[in-house]
Amino acid sequence: MSVVLRTPYVYDLRRLADEAGIARGILDFSQGPYGNGVSLPSADQIIESHREHRNNVPFSGALERCPYMKEMFDSFQTGKAAFRLLRRGPKAAYAFHDDRDKGPRVARFQIPFVTSDRAFLLIANDRLDIRRFDTDGSGLAGDANGDVWFDMARLHRAGEGAIELYRLEAGYLHYFDTNDVHTLVNAADDERITLSLDVILNDWLTAWMASNLTERVPASPIVSSSAITWKWNALGHGIIRNTQGA
Repeated sequence: MSVVLRTPYVYDLRRLADEAGIARGILDFSQGPYGNGVSLPSADQIIESHREHRNNVPFSGALERCPYMKEMFDSFQTGKAAFRLLRRGPKAAYAFHDDRDKGPRVARFQIPFVTSDRAFLLIANDRLDIRRFDTDGSGLAGDANGDVWFDMARLHRAGEGAIELYRLEAGYLHYFDTNDVHTLVNAADDERITLSLDVILNDWLTAWMASNLTERVPASPIVSSSAITWKWNALGHGIIRNTQGA
């Protein structure tokens, strides 16, 4: 299974939230990449190879009005491939997917700063078979919108031995190998917002990671419970494997 690491220090949650509000006033999530992101820089702040990448377009240029995030952006002494706010709406989950489309030699970091204990990362191993999630024999048909409703009891039955669950605390910068198949579930009643940073691996970044990613996040058990529910709005599509830039 993948290893999830984090910094031992916390970024300023209030400043992150305040500047996210500024950025959303310039470009709303619904207008950004995939309808759930805000690309913060301008094009000339991103390495040339990624200026037309679907993770970045349209650029908002909001970073110049967000000094705390700009300071963080500039502190990484390497090329930047993306710098985004990502939103996951309440009671919703991504499909299982990998992030190989971010390109080779790109490390992805993320700082959740609006989150709760009902939001969690799932990382799959080679034993994941999407058919195991058809726990009621419905063929993953879902409801009228194609959404498959889940709770922790169903996840426990379907994912035991194939999935590990991690809770990412607010304010910490986290890293795991996003080339592994994974998803993010937000089972809370409120949105979850993360700052995501893609940077090019070089000697400086390798040393920074060794010095700063010093805490290992333990996996949490998937507790069988019907108290937490969410819709898996793309589960029926199976696993999305990205090949761009792999």
